[in-house]
Amino acid sequence: MLKCLNCELKKLLRHREFFAAMLLGVVFAVLCAAEQMFIFKNTDASLMKPAFRLAMIEDSSSLAHIVLSFLLPILPALAYADSYFTEYAFGADILQLERRTRTQYFVSKAIVVFLAGFTVVVVTYLVNELICLAAFPYYNHNSFTGQGYSGEPFPAEFVQASLFPTLFLQSPYLNNLAHILMAGIWGALLGLMTYSISLFVHKNRIAVLFATTIVITVYSFLAENFAGAYAVSNYISSFPRILDKLNIGIFIGICAVIGIGCAAAITLKCRTYRNELR
Repeated sequence: MLKCLNCELKKLLRHREFFAAMLLGVVFAVLCAAEQMFIFKNTDASLMKPAFRLAMIEDSSSLAHIVLSFLLPILPALAYADSYFTEYAFGADILQLERRTRTQYFVSKAIVVFLAGFTVVVVTYLVNELICLAAFPYYNHNSFTGQGYSGEPFPAEFVQASLFPTLFLQSPYLNNLAHILMAGIWGALLGLMTYSISLFVHKNRIAVLFATTIVITVYSFLAENFAGAYAVSNYISSFPRILDKLNIGIFIGICAVIGIGCAAAITLKCRTYRNELR
């Protein structure tokens, strides 16, 4: 299995779409930071929100919301999720399976797809966080105000609605990092979901790449408008988007459902692939 993983990692590093997805994420990270710089360009530093309040992970701007709602599902799919689709199209999967077992082939691909999706999402948010740290105050006396200007502390309901109240108040940058890691896990699972679809759908690459994005976008729209506690975007955002107390168990449960579904699809493919030899 280690040799198979090593082989897939080498293929990942030769995969142009992986670096294209990374570049696209970094471009949006820079644009989101630039948007905040433009908004606060004539603001006195003492009145400016601190960096952790302006980072993209807080869903603090229109561009940040686009990243969270639409780009987050796409980046992991572009990174490496279509690797099997490409090999299937050229018959390379048959050659690969002459040297590996079906389990080694499909599982090693799934692991690398997960890692690739996690990497592109985390790098995107970390680059934005670092730019914000360089461009905006680390802290100021208004660090914990609702709008950044009044000097009043956050209302208690904001603290209670945050996912990690202690980090939210005492270590806001660690709170941002925790949410960035959650975004990375979510993105990695969406990449794995795209990979699972590609195991059975071989007709259209564009349809495979965007199937997960369409499904997740529809789900997010319905959840945000009718059941906020089940909207993943509310868990990923480091600042409370709704004042209802969120239950981390719901986020874990949603991730588990996707993970189990992907594992079942991969297991099914491992068992039925012999009927697809061309």
